[in-house]
Amino acid sequence: NRYTIVHEADGRRVPLACGAYGEWEGLLANMGVLVDPEWRRRGLGSLAASIAAHEALAAGLTLQWRADVSNTGCLALARKLGLSAGGIQTSVHLR
Repeated sequence: NRYTIVHEADGRRVPLACGAYGEWEGLLANMGVLVDPEWRRRGLGSLAASIAAHEALAAGLTLQWRADVSNTGCLALARKLGLSAGGIQTSVHLR
Protein backbone atom coordinates (compact mmCIF):
# COMPACT_ATOMS: atom_id res chain seq x y z
CA ASN A 1 0.00 0.00 0.00
CA ARG A 2 1.63 3.23 -1.20
CA TYR A 3 0.65 6.87 -0.77
CA THR A 4 2.65 9.26 -2.93
CA ILE A 5 2.86 13.04 -2.77
CA VAL A 6 3.48 14.53 -6.20
CA HIS A 7 4.32 17.93 -7.66
CA GLU A 8 3.04 19.14 -11.03
CA ALA A 9 5.98 20.34 -13.12
CA ASP A 10 5.76 21.17 -16.82
CA GLY A 11 2.53 19.22 -17.19
CA ARG A 12 3.83 16.05 -15.57
CA ARG A 13 3.65 14.63 -12.08
CA VAL A 14 6.91 14.30 -10.19
CA PRO A 15 6.93 12.14 -7.02
CA LEU A 16 8.33 13.96 -3.98
CA ALA A 17 7.58 11.61 -1.09
CA CYS A 18 6.01 8.23 -0.52
CA GLY A 19 4.71 6.60 2.64
CA ALA A 20 4.00 2.90 2.42
CA TYR A 21 3.45 -0.29 4.34
CA GLY A 22 3.55 -3.96 3.60
CA GLU A 23 1.13 -6.19 5.47
CA TRP A 24 2.63 -9.17 7.28
CA GLU A 25 0.45 -12.10 8.38
CA GLY A 26 -2.59 -9.83 8.69
CA LEU A 27 -1.08 -8.40 11.89
CA LEU A 28 1.71 -5.95 11.16
CA ALA A 29 2.18 -3.01 8.85
CA ASN A 30 5.89 -2.77 8.02
CA MET A 31 6.14 0.99 7.53
CA GLY A 32 8.48 2.87 5.23
CA VAL A 33 8.96 6.35 3.80
CA LEU A 34 11.03 7.84 0.99
CA VAL A 35 11.56 11.54 0.26
CA ASP A 36 13.37 13.11 -2.67
CA PRO A 37 16.60 14.53 -1.17
CA GLU A 38 15.87 17.98 -2.61
CA TRP A 39 12.50 18.07 -0.83
CA ARG A 40 13.53 16.85 2.63
CA ARG A 41 12.92 18.81 5.86
CA ARG A 42 9.65 20.29 4.55
CA GLY A 43 7.24 17.93 6.30
CA LEU A 44 6.51 15.77 3.26
CA GLY A 45 7.92 12.62 4.83
CA SER A 46 5.79 13.18 7.92
CA LEU A 47 2.70 13.73 5.80
CA ALA A 48 3.26 10.67 3.61
CA ALA A 49 4.10 8.44 6.58
CA SER A 50 1.13 9.67 8.61
CA ILE A 51 -1.26 8.90 5.74
CA ALA A 52 0.17 5.37 5.43
CA ALA A 53 0.01 4.90 9.22
CA HIS A 54 -3.60 6.09 9.34
CA GLU A 55 -4.62 3.67 6.59
CA ALA A 56 -2.76 0.77 8.23
CA LEU A 57 -4.41 1.43 11.59
CA ALA A 58 -7.81 1.72 9.89
CA ALA A 59 -7.15 -1.75 8.43
CA GLY A 60 -6.63 -3.07 11.98
CA LEU A 61 -2.87 -3.51 11.69
CA THR A 62 -0.15 -2.84 14.27
CA LEU A 63 2.51 -0.42 13.05
CA GLN A 64 6.13 -1.56 12.83
CA TRP A 65 8.91 0.85 11.91
CA ARG A 66 12.45 -0.43 11.52
CA ALA A 67 15.42 1.87 11.06
CA ASP A 68 19.17 1.77 11.44
CA VAL A 69 20.12 3.26 14.81
CA SER A 70 22.41 5.74 13.03
CA ASN A 71 19.57 7.11 10.84
CA THR A 72 18.62 10.01 13.10
CA GLY A 73 16.24 11.57 10.58
CA CYS A 74 14.25 8.37 10.21
CA LEU A 75 14.14 7.85 13.97
CA ALA A 76 12.98 11.44 14.51
CA LEU A 77 10.18 10.93 11.99
CA ALA A 78 9.06 7.76 13.78
CA ARG A 79 8.97 9.64 17.10
CA LYS A 80 6.99 12.46 15.45
CA LEU A 81 4.39 9.87 14.44
CA GLY A 82 4.14 8.78 18.08
CA LEU A 83 6.11 5.56 17.74
CA SER A 84 8.64 4.42 20.33
CA ALA A 85 11.51 1.95 20.33
CA GLY A 86 10.43 -1.60 21.07
CA GLY A 87 13.77 -3.33 20.64
CA ILE A 88 16.89 -3.68 18.55
CA GLN A 89 17.25 -6.10 15.65
CA THR A 90 20.64 -7.58 14.85
CA SER A 91 21.35 -8.92 11.38
CA VAL A 92 24.30 -11.10 10.42
CA HIS A 93 25.44 -11.74 6.86
CA LEU A 94 26.88 -15.25 6.49
CA ARG A 95 29.05 -16.28 3.57
